[in-house]
Amino acid sequence: MQHITLFAILSLLASCSTAQNMKSDVSDDTTIHLTTTDKISDLEKRTDSSSDTTYVINFWATWCKPCVDEMPYFLAFAKKHQDHPTKLILVSLDFPDQAASKLIPYLQQNGITEEVWHMTNMDYNAWIDDVDPSWEGSIPATLVKRQGKRHFGERSFDSIAQLDRFVKQLD
Repeated sequence: MQHITLFAILSLLASCSTAQNMKSDVSDDTTIHLTTTDKISDLEKRTDSSSDTTYVINFWATWCKPCVDEMPYFLAFAKKHQDHPTKLILVSLDFPDQAASKLIPYLQQNGITEEVWHMTNMDYNAWIDDVDPSWEGSIPATLVKRQGKRHFGERSFDSIAQLDRFVKQLD
């Protein structure tokens, strides 16, 4: 049954051109929450809120060593803040044709159950300024949003404390 579910997910990934939510059990113990989109506006709609929720949005890829190195800090941060109005969203910039071979296995192997968006629009210049005009295009990069305020950094983190300090800069 797992192979059929994984095949269905892979087929959906291959055919997506707009936001698609996929909440599927692809292993016995990890539920992957994956949204595939080619429009940054879909992510903006998801994170625009007048509530007091703080969105920590990390742009990363499985082929990016600094991104993979800092991932445990983001996951620990999410766990630490799970009882607070804080939401981690991981935005994968993995190549669309590598979702099945790289992205999904990485999420499974690392037990990542946080919300993951897969940006399939590889024309970064078409949307990168919409994330932040100062973004030069390097990853990892992190955007923090709350009630219309934004704080952006094109950098990596090497501790939860460092990530906490970065998020608190929004205050």
